[in-house]
Order: sequence, then C-alpha cells, then structure tokens
Amino acid sequence: MPAGTILSQMPSPQQRIKEQQSVGLVISKQPDREHVPSFLMMSHKDAVEKATLSGIKLHEHQLEHTASVGSCYAQYPPPGAELRDNRVHLYRSAGTTPLRLMPQLRGTLVAQLQEWLPTTPVRVSSAGFEGQVAIFFNQAGQLVEAPDPQAHVVEQHPAAGTIIDRAKPLRLQLIIACPPE
Repeated sequence: MPAGTILSQMPSPQQRIKEQQSVGLVISKQPDREHVPSFLMMSHKDAVEKATLSGIKLHEHQLEHTASVGSCYAQYPPPGAELRDNRVHLYRSAGTTPLRLMPQLRGTLVAQLQEWLPTTPVRVSSAGFEGQVAIFFNQAGQLVEAPDPQAHVVEQHPAAGTIIDRAKPLRLQLIIACPPE
C-alpha cells in the first residue's frame, strides 16, 4: 500500500461535523529504513555476530590488501547509508602476496631501466624485487658489464607476464641492442 493512503477517519464518512471540528485520520506510512552499520576494521567473527543481530546478510570478499589479514577494509553500502535488501558486501584483507607478473621490458632504454635497476652490481629495488640480479648481454650473447644508456632491451628472461615470486631470488637476463653509431 502506498504511503499517505487514508486507512480510517473519525468522524466516519457522511457524518456531519461542526465548523472547526477536528477530524482524526489514520494514514499509511512506509516503515523507516534501517541504516547500514559499520563493519570496518572488524574481524570476521565480530562482523558475523553484528550482522546476525541486525538481520543483515553478509557477502564477504577476500582480496589482496595491505590491511591486517582478515580485517574488513571496505564495505558496500557504506556505513550510514540506507539498508536495502538487508545485504552488505564486506571486503576483507587477504594480506599481500609476493607473487607478481614480470613487466614487459622489451623496447625499454637502459637509461629508463635505471629507475628500476640501480647500477652495477645490478640489484632491483625500486620495483620491489630486492636482492635480485639483472645481467645484460649483447645480441652476440656476450656479457655487457656497463651497458650503454641508449641501448634498448630486445629480449628478456623471464618473459613478460611470467609469474615471479618477490620472496625468491630472480636472475633477470636482458639482451640489449646498442644504438647505431
């Protein structure tokens, strides 16, 4: 029934009333909607307990995040919003993983790699691969100790898109081509 519908009145319809006499009405009203409580930074157990007491159905999603493992770092709808369908999506931290995809380095100038690779001995640090070594080779397969900054990468191993583990040593081999003189 829509809000604002007259359900009953006093005096009854067709009954005479005096001028300025009050008429009592009973009008329909939609129930007040509940507001979404905050589940932010709660543990799984506390969030489930709070949701159960409030009659809310939780949909939990675990994603990689820097928040402590298991804690709720986001929710939808946000706290204080109108609760619809008695459902709330919680986003919990699964922590971080050392697994990453190897970036595409082919075509990159050695000078551009200097942000990613400090100078010899080449140790990757700014990209998060601390303690891993990069080795440069020319196209003839010879080791290059001090590569030309204008040289560019033509091949790499591991290949772009390979899953690498930042927690383990990585031997990065780059074949470079020097610019024509």
